[in-house]
Amino acid sequence: MEGAALLIIATITSMLFFINSVFLIRRIIEKRDIAFHTIGGAVMFGAIVFTTLGVMTMR
Repeated sequence: MEGAALLIIATITSMLFFINSVFLIRRIIEKRDIAFHTIGGAVMFGAIVFTTLGVMTMR
């Protein structure tokens, strides 16, 4: 059960990361402030890495 929950969290976070990346690219093209989206992307990337490692190390 724990592995399934981690996998679901990783999947949802990956989708949010992709959406955030699209918004980040749009803001770069429009030359607007990108600090919020950059920090959010970094946090989500860390969550994806840690949940993926958690799933991989479970037996």
